[in-house]
Amino acid sequence: MMSIKRLGVGAGYKYLLNSTPAHDVPHTNDSPNLAPPDCETGTPPGIFLGSGLKGLNSGRGVEVGQVVTAKNLQRMMQHCSDPFSGEALGRAPSANGVACFDLTFSPSKSISVAWALGDRDTRRIIYQCHLRAIMTVLVSAEREVFRTRSRTGLRIEEEIEGVIAASFTRFDSRAGDPQLRDHVLVWNRVQAACDGRWRTLDSRRLFASSVTLSEMHQGILSDLLTSRLGWNWERQARRSSSAPKWEVAGVFTALMEEFSQRTTDIDAATEPLVHDFEVSRGRVPTNVEVTRLRQRATLETRPKRLRRSLSELTADWIARAIPYVGEAPNAWVLKLGSKAVATSTRNDFTNGQLHELATTTFEIVSSKRTKLSRSNLEAEVFRQLHSVRFTKPSERLDVATRVSKFAIGKAFASAALLRNRPF
Repeated sequence: MMSIKRLGVGAGYKYLLNSTPAHDVPHTNDSPNLAPPDCETGTPPGIFLGSGLKGLNSGRGVEVGQVVTAKNLQRMMQHCSDPFSGEALGRAPSANGVACFDLTFSPSKSISVAWALGDRDTRRIIYQCHLRAIMTVLVSAEREVFRTRSRTGLRIEEEIEGVIAASFTRFDSRAGDPQLRDHVLVWNRVQAACDGRWRTLDSRRLFASSVTLSEMHQGILSDLLTSRLGWNWERQARRSSSAPKWEVAGVFTALMEEFSQRTTDIDAATEPLVHDFEVSRGRVPTNVEVTRLRQRATLETRPKRLRRSLSELTADWIARAIPYVGEAPNAWVLKLGSKAVATSTRNDFTNGQLHELATTTFEIVSSKRTKLSRSNLEAEVFRQLHSVRFTKPSERLDVATRVSKFAIGKAFASAALLRNRPF
């Protein structure tokens, strides 16, 4: 899944630096998870992502994958200035301004469990797929979601040259369970494609599309892992949502629950919040409202984070897994893969099938909402496609785009689409 939150000017960067080793270690293809040696305490330094990097460093540009230093992050988060040259870009931020948007990409629990218990090569492959999925989502969002607005006249929406992001990998939850994820800090400074001027992002469009981007990441990551490791996937019910989740086939529930202590605590804290909501409002909360209640429960139950090395974490994870998978967790992970999983391309879908998917999407979303937005429909399209494995990300994105167009057309025809909203 992908969650999103705003980070104010001057906020957040010290936390990221405090959990990163003091020296800046470049990523190499030989290191596990593209991380520093397992014995180092903390997590690896961040790396830069995004097409907007070409506009940095006084126009000389920055390479994707370059390490984020403490100075880079301080300039971005405290001053909203060029992280390399220190040059002011756009208007100076206000004291309460937004410096970045934290897009946190978290693979499903079964993926994190397999990553935690896998051998060195398997871990590397899982992380590479995770990072590629993130980069694919960012590229798609640069094309379809990320926009700025001109400061003249009617504040017209403008396309951008690309975003600038700093991605930080994290290994574990606050309860010490395996939770592979990346905090992708999308900088609130972009160049407008029309005139090259530096402006802020249009956050309304980003927040409206957050569920779509989350579902997109999940689908793309599943495709990549099937392609590289031969994994299959199982549909499972969620505790807090009517939408199903998809987990790696063969990673059984008891093992995931063993490594979900944080989730258990949050679930327990969410239940009374949901009950109070139902009593006060006279109805059950929607999925979005449940998500907000879970966010509140997450903050209220958050323990202090402990800094441990990946080798220490791994030793603990293996010891906890042995009662479930036997004395050789690495071998157990290898057995999850090498399956003959059927995959599809865009050419495997007829127009009739695409229209059927669009009709299903429209009916599901309209049963929950009287007025629809494009983002509602697009998110549901990606959910409907989770049962299908595609040969590569571009095939999934193409099919999703075509189904979304049909679903949006049905919404327009029924006058259910919110015509005054661009997302």
